[in-house]
Amino acid sequence: MIKKLHIHFLVIALLLTIASPSLATNRERITMDFEDSHIYSRFNDPTPVFLKKELRKRFPGVDLSHLDLRKAIVVAKSRRGHGTVKLKVGKNISSKAQIGGSPQAFHSTAKHTFDRLKIDSPSYSSNGPWQLLFNGNIVLRQIVLIVDNKGSSPKREHNNYYGWSPDYNSDDRQIDSGFYSERIIEKLHRNDSPLPMVLPAKTWGTSIEGEKRCGQKSNNSRDGWDYPNTICDSTSKATYRRGYQPTQLYIQTDARVIDQFSKTTTIRSLDITVSASPGNRRKSHGPVSATFGITINGQTYSKAIYLDPLKAKHRKTLNTTLKLSGNWSKKDIHNSKVWILPNWESGDFTVTKIQSLVTSAR
Repeated sequence: MIKKLHIHFLVIALLLTIASPSLATNRERITMDFEDSHIYSRFNDPTPVFLKKELRKRFPGVDLSHLDLRKAIVVAKSRRGHGTVKLKVGKNISSKAQIGGSPQAFHSTAKHTFDRLKIDSPSYSSNGPWQLLFNGNIVLRQIVLIVDNKGSSPKREHNNYYGWSPDYNSDDRQIDSGFYSERIIEKLHRNDSPLPMVLPAKTWGTSIEGEKRCGQKSNNSRDGWDYPNTICDSTSKATYRRGYQPTQLYIQTDARVIDQFSKTTTIRSLDITVSASPGNRRKSHGPVSATFGITINGQTYSKAIYLDPLKAKHRKTLNTTLKLSGNWSKKDIHNSKVWILPNWESGDFTVTKIQSLVTSAR
């Protein structure tokens, strides 16, 4: 009798599992474009990409508790082919995967110059942080996450380029890493406005330090900037320390990505974006107060930024964009400089991002 009851319970449980959609698991593919972002880090200090944070930003309202990460596919390249990436899930970290590349192809937007790396999750459990840890001088185009979804997918209108889809086909070669740049080229040739194109940094400098190649470290601290060389990176750590004479920190954009277009192409609009966070030191109290801008073709365009962390209850990071319209040549873009200058009354702050985007060309 007990044996029959046990069998009956097993049958009922199996039927409930099949019938209940809430218990079903779907294998899905989440594609996130990073628009050829530049990442630079020393080999003993990896730069993380926080995958859960990116998912929340791109797919508002997503319930990550329903997702189990199975693998990550990275489309990227490194300057000399020595870059590496690891996948961290919870406390477990995968073995490192080497990112291919060469100096000759580093600034090319052609999709065949990018390496494609498949990294299996080092943990069956997906609790805790999901991070990709990058080492080296790297251009990141795309990250694809393969997940088991025990819930429902985000609504279509929330998707970024409709980047959330069922994983119908496990052939990772189907990832179209060149779609973003090729769509821009196609629109330019039709004289349409392209999607935003990120201009990477070529050099950095201050009025005291002088100009240096991205990756070269600072040789002094008299300008008040810590880690100024990281201003070139998509995850900058460049920090201004209160108590020094305010000194302009700048990057010169690397506009070779637009060399593929015709000689008559003109840039019609630019977006200069800055993100900054106030310092945490006790002696650093004071608002984030600075001016940022761009010098292009002999003209300077600027915008003031201000954030008082004591009055901003919810805003702990300042994000500001300077939108410009004009008629600039490719040479103008090549020689432009994007900069930030602290004000005398400013407290400590960290520039977490400074970025130039071409938003329209003809």
